[in-house]
Amino acid sequence: MALHCNLIDGPWTAGEAAPNRSLGDVNDGVGEDTRAAVAAAEAAFPGWSRSGPLERQGVLRGAADAQGCFAEEVYTTVKAAFALV
Repeated sequence: MALHCNLIDGPWTAGEAAPNRSLGDVNDGVGEDTRAAVAAAEAAFPGWSRSGPLERQGVLRGAADAQGCFAEEVYTTVKAAFALV
């Protein structure tokens, strides 16, 4: 199974390995990763909040596509969670 990193504001970060954890093969973010993710989310929020559902769907589909073989699963999960059309 592939190891998945954290996507924070564009680049992938390694974080720390999380073997035998409920997240499986997804790395834990460290404090620096968390701060970077929060800063990126805060910076993106004004544009995101002005975007419409179709634009958001495109962004989320792009994120799902970046996950490779899990793209459809990620897209379906996020779509259901946010009730996107």
